[in-house]
Amino acid sequence: LLVGPPRLGHQPGSEPHTQRGLALDVLRPPQPQAGLLATVLLDVSNLELLHRTARTDPPAALALLPYATWCAFATALSSSIARRNPSR
Repeated sequence: LLVGPPRLGHQPGSEPHTQRGLALDVLRPPQPQAGLLATVLLDVSNLELLHRTARTDPPAALALLPYATWCAFATALSSSIARRNPSR
């Protein structure tokens, strides 16, 4: 009998779908405000994923923290870029 961590269940708009949508943003011309929105949405998705994971597997949630932190840093950078390029 194989025993593993509990599955979190699939929800529309969960991480894989978010990642796929963000990957398509790379193909468009630079749009700083759209990039900022994309990183904010990813941060929201990460927080939701961390919350769900923490309820079922706290060590896994801790393992996700560096990724969530890196994404938050990317949001700060995107915010700075969007602020400096308001007309695009």
